[in-house]
Amino acid sequence: MGSCTVDSLCDEQTQDLVDLEYHMPAKYEWGPMIDRSEMSWHFGYSGYETWERQSQLFGAYDYNNRAYDLNTSYGVIECVPKDGCDLSFNITSRSSSTVESYAVEKNGIQLNDTQKVGASYDEKLMTQFGQNCITSTSNSLSGGAVAGIVIAC
Repeated sequence: MGSCTVDSLCDEQTQDLVDLEYHMPAKYEWGPMIDRSEMSWHFGYSGYETWERQSQLFGAYDYNNRAYDLNTSYGVIECVPKDGCDLSFNITSRSSSTVESYAVEKNGIQLNDTQKVGASYDEKLMTQFGQNCITSTSNSLSGGAVAGIVIAC
């Protein structure tokens, strides 16, 4: 597959390109595959403390309804509304060994500002994608199309 760029996949005026890649470990202490309940992620508005569906644009359950193969790379490419609001990529796992590595890119630029957030029993890694501009307490998303594909290599 060729190089994906924001101008080749998205409307540059209204959308940003999210490119997510993650690699599963070669060995896993709990079995031959990693069940989707063991590792979850979502991309959406990060101003909400819960994993409410209303705050997500897309997530792991939209692409994988079974389990992750070991020693396999996965990727998701999406066009998201370019509103500059508090968007982030959030990943949580029941064990530190469920994901070997991951990378988040915005319009071809890798984002490296990852923080641990949440209580210790529900800790997640969050990579900011935009700026905080929530002006109300509403959990509704503004209009905008989301389109994407998932890739297993």
